[in-house]
Amino acid sequence: MVGGRWDGRETGAWSALIRAPMLRLLLPFLVGLLIARSGVPIGPPWLLALAVLLFLVLWSFGRKYRFEQRAIRGALVAAFLVLFGVLWGGLRADTASDDPAAGATGSMQDMLVRLDQVQRSRSGHWRADAEVLAHRDGNAALATGEHLRLTLAPDSSQAWLRPGDLVWIRCRPEPMDRVPDPGGFDLRSWAASRGIHREAFVGSGRWVPAGHQRQWMDVFAEAREQVTRWLEESGLPDAEQDIARALLLGDRSGLEQQQRDAFARSGTMHVLAVSGLHVGLVFAVFAALLGWWGKRRGYMVLRGTIILAALWGYAGLTGGAPSVVRAATMFTLFTVAGMVRRQSDSMNSLASAAFVLLVLDPRMLGQLSFQFSFLAVLGILLFHDPLRRLWVPPNRVLGYLWSLLVVSVAAQLMTTPLALLTFKAFPMWFLPANLVVVSLVTVAVYGGGVLLLVYKVPLLGKIMAFLMTWVLKALAGSTRFFAELPGAYPDLRLDWFQAVLLYGLIAVVAARLAWRWRPGWPVTVVILLVLCMTWIRTARAVNDREAFVAYGGGTGLEVALVHGRDLVVFSDRNDDFAQRRTEAHRRAWGLRSVRQVPAVERGDGSLALPGDWPIQGLDQMRSAGLAGQRWLVLSGTQQVDLDELVERGPAGVLLSPSMPGGKRSYLRRALAERSIPFHDLREQGAYILQR
Repeated sequence: MVGGRWDGRETGAWSALIRAPMLRLLLPFLVGLLIARSGVPIGPPWLLALAVLLFLVLWSFGRKYRFEQRAIRGALVAAFLVLFGVLWGGLRADTASDDPAAGATGSMQDMLVRLDQVQRSRSGHWRADAEVLAHRDGNAALATGEHLRLTLAPDSSQAWLRPGDLVWIRCRPEPMDRVPDPGGFDLRSWAASRGIHREAFVGSGRWVPAGHQRQWMDVFAEAREQVTRWLEESGLPDAEQDIARALLLGDRSGLEQQQRDAFARSGTMHVLAVSGLHVGLVFAVFAALLGWWGKRRGYMVLRGTIILAALWGYAGLTGGAPSVVRAATMFTLFTVAGMVRRQSDSMNSLASAAFVLLVLDPRMLGQLSFQFSFLAVLGILLFHDPLRRLWVPPNRVLGYLWSLLVVSVAAQLMTTPLALLTFKAFPMWFLPANLVVVSLVTVAVYGGGVLLLVYKVPLLGKIMAFLMTWVLKALAGSTRFFAELPGAYPDLRLDWFQAVLLYGLIAVVAARLAWRWRPGWPVTVVILLVLCMTWIRTARAVNDREAFVAYGGGTGLEVALVHGRDLVVFSDRNDDFAQRRTEAHRRAWGLRSVRQVPAVERGDGSLALPGDWPIQGLDQMRSAGLAGQRWLVLSGTQQVDLDELVERGPAGVLLSPSMPGGKRSYLRRALAERSIPFHDLREQGAYILQR
C-alpha cells in the first residue's frame, strides 16, 4: 500500500462515496428512517416541506451549476431523502393500536386475514404472520390493516398453507406484552420489528380457507412441496432430512434445540439461514457452467438471463424469505451489470439493494436478519482485499482455506458488536468452525441437488443417499465438536453505547491501515480509554446489583435472587429447559456463581426468601398484619378473600403459574376492578424487581 492506494487504485472513504452514488442516496434515507423510528408525529407540515424540497430538487437539476457549486444540488437531494425517509418510515409504521377494532382484547373476534411467512412446527401447528384485511362487526366487515402473529392448530381438512392464503379465523387476539425471562428470547421486540403487536391462537375448526392472493413465489409453491416430499422419499434418516431441509429450503422447523444451540455456539448459525452463502453457490455453479459461452453481447445477455432465472427460481423455491430475496437482489445487480458490460462497484450494488428493500418495507431496518446480513457483506467489501493481501498462499488448497478464513474474519468484524449487543456471547472457535462447516455445507448443498435428481435411480440413488447421510452427519457432528470445546461460547456483554464505540474503533483502525489516516492511532487510544471507563462503570453496576426475578410460564412458582454476581434459583425443576433458562440468565446479567435450592412455593401459601425483600405469601401477610408496600404471591390452592386484599392494600399481586386458568381469569378481572396492580406470571411472563 502506497499513499492510501492499493495497487494504484484509491480506496479512501471519499473515493468509495464517489464510486458508489447509491451509497450517497442511502445514507440520508437511513437517517430519515431512524428519525421515523423515534416516533416523530407525521402531519401536513411534513408533507408540505417534502413538496417544497421536491420542487427545489427538480429546479436544481434544471439549471447549470459551476463545478464548485455542485454541493448545493447534493445538499438538496440529501435533505429531500432525509425527509422522505421520515415520512415513508412513519407512514409504513404499524398503526393498528389506533384502531378501536384492533384494540379490542379479551373477546372472540372474526377476522379475514392474509397469511405471510408461513412455517409448520414439528407438532403440526402452523405459525404465520398475518395481515387483517377485515374485521367482522355484526353483518359488516370493517377494514383494519393490523398485523398479527398467529398459531393455527392443525386441521385435517387443510393439508397445506402457504403465503398469500386468505383465511377466516375466529380467535381472541392478545397483546404481545409478555416479559421475557432474563436472557430469554424477547418475542415483543422481535415481533415489533415486523410491525406486529398482538398474537392469537386459532383452534382446530376455527379457521376456514377463503381463497388465495397471488404472489410471485406461488409459481414455485408446488415445487417446494415436491422437494419436501422428495427429501422424505430419498432414504435420508429423519435427523439428516431436517438438516437438509434447513440447508436447501431454509425450513428450520424440524431441527432439535440442541442442534440449533450447536450451530449458534460454534459461530456457524448463518449457514442455516438461506441467504448469501446459498445464493452465492447457485450463482457460482451457473456462472461456471455457462462461462465457456464467451463474451459476445448476445451470449452475455442469454447467460445473464439464465442466471437471473436460476437466482429468483431458488428464491421462490425457498419461500421468498427476506434473507434470500436480499441476496438475490445483490447478485441480480452484479449479473445485470455484466449483461450490459459495465463494471459494477460492489459497494454501490450493496447500497442499491438496501435502498430498494427499505423503500419496499422500511420496517426491515429494525430486523436483526437484515442488519446482520448487510453488515456481514459490508465487512467483506471493506476488509476482504486488505486482509487477503497480507499473505499469498503457495498452492490452491491453502488458497481456498485462506480465502474462507479471510471471508469469515471480514464478515465477523462488522457483525461482532451487534452480536455481542444482542446475544451477550461470542463464538471463540468461529474461524476453524467456519472452515470445516462452510466446506461441508457447500458439499451438502450441491450433493442435495444431485440427490434430488437421482434418488429414484436404482443403486445410484442409494449410493448418493448414503454419501449425503454421512456428509450431513459430519456437518452436525462438527458443529457439536466446536460447540463443546473449552471456552467455546464465553459471555461478553455490551450496551448500545459500547457497541457504537466498538464500531467506531473498527472504522478508525481500518481508516489508519487502509487509507493511512494520520489521526488514526491517537483516536484509537481515546476510544479504547473510553471503552475501558464504560466497562469499569458496568462492572461496578453488576457488582452492586440486587434483584428478585419470578420466571414466567412453567407449572409452579420459580424465582431467583441476584446479589452482585451470585445467582440463587429457587426451583424443583432441573430439566434441559430449566438449565438453559438459568444459563441464559447468568450469561445475560454477567453472573458467576449459580446455586439451586428447593422451590419456595407450598400449598399453604408460605413463601420463604432470605433477606428483606418486599415479596411475601398470603399467610405471611396475615401473620404480619398490613402488607404495606409489599407484593403478595397467590398460589393455586389458596382461598382468597378479595375484601381482605383491598383492606390490606398490597403494592401488587403476583399470580403463580400453579393457579388454575379459570381462577386466574377471575382474579385478574376482580383485581382490575378493585384497582389492585397484578402480574400474571403465566400470561405476562417474568416479573423483575431490582433495588
